[in-house]
Amino acid sequence: MSPIDIAKTNFRAQPIVCGTTLRLVGLELLCRHQLDFNDREVMLGVDVEAIQMASMLSHHYKHELRIHCNAEPTSIQDPRWVDAMAGHICDNVVVEIVERNDLLETKSILRNLGHTVSWIRRLGGLIALDDVSGSCLESRLIDCLQPEILKAYDSDGLKFLQGLRAGAAIVMERIESSQDAIDAVNGGATELQGYWCDVLLEHHVPVELTPPGVTARNNRQRSLATA
Repeated sequence: MSPIDIAKTNFRAQPIVCGTTLRLVGLELLCRHQLDFNDREVMLGVDVEAIQMASMLSHHYKHELRIHCNAEPTSIQDPRWVDAMAGHICDNVVVEIVERNDLLETKSILRNLGHTVSWIRRLGGLIALDDVSGSCLESRLIDCLQPEILKAYDSDGLKFLQGLRAGAAIVMERIESSQDAIDAVNGGATELQGYWCDVLLEHHVPVELTPPGVTARNNRQRSLATA
């Protein structure tokens, strides 16, 4: 069974593209199933599997593409996730830290997270901060963790990131049109992600991994055909 056939069971992939060349630079793994983000055990299981699949795909692509996977703060604090990370992290696997609760406000947890991040880097991985909108906590996280990749949730997040982390890739998410892409690049984004990118690079992503924008387009076309 190929790595793509294994990954497709529970995950799809969304392309991340260079803002100037529109070349594929990465894939983000997204769970296919609806999740209860408040259920720590469920999220831990998803996050452990995600890093396993990210490692498998990174090897499949010979480490030429970044493979992104999300990790909840609660998962990163769990020894089971740390063990899975240590066993699977490899070159060009990106751990996206999501700021979904108040855990990261705690100094001891932030300090422990810093140690885990250092370990991820020593093993060849990279760090991204997901869904940046411009909060004070995000500013502290950027100072503490020095992510290689920063992902803006919206235009306010993009403005917030300007000059905040020299050398980091800045990804503008939720790109839904060519004008969104132009505005994002003009606003300082170096990379793009969203439904428009999904369709643009449809043939560069294995059909089994079903980019969400392609699914949305296909559903619209079916609806129009039956209307």
